[in-house]
Amino acid sequence: MSQVTHSTQHVSTGKAIFSGRCPVCRQGGLFVHPWHSLDFLANHPQCPVCDTQFEPEPGFFYGSLYVSYSFNVATLVAVSLFLYVLFNPASPWVYIIASIGTTLLLVPFTARLSRMIWIYAFGPFAYDPAKANIGVTDVEETGNTAQKA
Repeated sequence: MSQVTHSTQHVSTGKAIFSGRCPVCRQGGLFVHPWHSLDFLANHPQCPVCDTQFEPEPGFFYGSLYVSYSFNVATLVAVSLFLYVLFNPASPWVYIIASIGTTLLLVPFTARLSRMIWIYAFGPFAYDPAKANIGVTDVEETGNTAQKA
């Protein structure tokens, strides 16, 4: 029986936030499905690598709506300024349609990113390099793998 270890390479906080990784081990994923799925906000109840509970209290992620709101306001301002500077449209409907359309297109990104920023900034979690290195796996000659605790 041989032992295979996972990569112990340090992942930065920014990279972990943008890739949707666990705030404790920075290896396990927070979300179950990819961003282009219809169920893009479904998240694991606990980290698949270090078993950290992602929701420390019921309704914890409601606070991420504040972060999402700020992203949507920034999108509204950016699209409006872009249209005003480059095209200067006469009708306000151009601003309204472009802002709403852009906001709706960015919902999968802004919703996930706001959850990640919320859990990293306001969650009771801290990066623990010891938990990042717990992924030691036993491999038998038959190819079966068993996770060690």
